[in-house]
Amino acid sequence: MAISSLTSYSVSSTVANTVTRSRGDSAKLYHSSSIPRYIEKGFSRFMDCGILAKGFARVRCDACGDDFLVAFSCKVRGICPSCNTRRMVFIAAHLVEHVYPIAPVRQWVLSVPKRLRYFLHRDHDLEKRVLQIFLRVIERVLRQHSLGAPADARFGGVSFVHRFGSALNAHTHYHCCFLDGVVGRGEELCTNDTPSLDSIRWFEATALTPAAITAAKITVALCC
Repeated sequence: MAISSLTSYSVSSTVANTVTRSRGDSAKLYHSSSIPRYIEKGFSRFMDCGILAKGFARVRCDACGDDFLVAFSCKVRGICPSCNTRRMVFIAAHLVEHVYPIAPVRQWVLSVPKRLRYFLHRDHDLEKRVLQIFLRVIERVLRQHSLGAPADARFGGVSFVHRFGSALNAHTHYHCCFLDGVVGRGEELCTNDTPSLDSIRWFEATALTPAAITAAKITVALCC
């Protein structure tokens, strides 16, 4: 690839970085007992993202001999737009190529009322328990609406806990991308025409309806 076709991205020129720097030193700005440590640490790292003085790599084109410097990124989740986008692209590619089988995938999103977000924001164990409730409800709904699925069939997918909203506000919510069905042991004829229960089969949730999803939402609200 020619050097001229590559475009560098400076995080230091973004609105978020400019506003943060204009309000003073991050250590003084965010050092407060009311701010979780991971937020303070994330903003401090974000302040150094894309700054050549904080470290860089030198990229050189063997064909034309031209080179340029690429500043190290902060890799902060949720704050830095550049690192966030890069991580989303890498994770999506990994899931599609190495994790998910060739099967339909449905995204389930759980957002809690504002008056409860503070408790999830401060209590990591409570945050995990809410996710566990959400996952149990999803698995039960998928199993019930996957025709022919055995009672011990299991679901599969990946869950992501988001702690920020679009305005960088504290907003803990859950994005769960799960196969739209379950897997379990099903009868399959062997070479001697006898049924075998050792085979793993895929049961798609073809009977899942909007009404069932609404009922699942009510169940999660009652359990949480």
